[in-house]
Amino acid sequence: SRHTRTAIKAALAPALPGGLTIVREVALFNSLGKLVGWQDIQTGDQLFDDKFLIKAQDPHAALKFLNNEVRSAIIEYDQKAQRITLEPDALRYKAGGTLSDPNTLKTVLEAQSKLANILRRAHPQDHDD
Repeated sequence: SRHTRTAIKAALAPALPGGLTIVREVALFNSLGKLVGWQDIQTGDQLFDDKFLIKAQDPHAALKFLNNEVRSAIIEYDQKAQRITLEPDALRYKAGGTLSDPNTLKTVLEAQSKLANILRRAHPQDHDD
């Protein structure tokens, strides 16, 4: 069967620290994820921890990166876009169907741009390497 989906990807450079990956908490996915090794790192921020499943190769670096500003920005993005997947090198939005409403598209793109900028500022890259 055919299914139409909308996907928007914002590349992140530098990559997020510690191999950080964050997905929106979904009961079935949460259970399956934990079965295949997702550790679901807890930040201590109950609102954030209840909304998102967090994985990282270096949990200490990931937790250091997930400061109040970053967590708040991720929650704000989620409230506007509601389809977050944050991978070490990309911020992704995925939705079923075609995203054709210009106002919704504008909201998602603006929210994605704002979050990507906050993530970049929180993890600056040293260009003198």
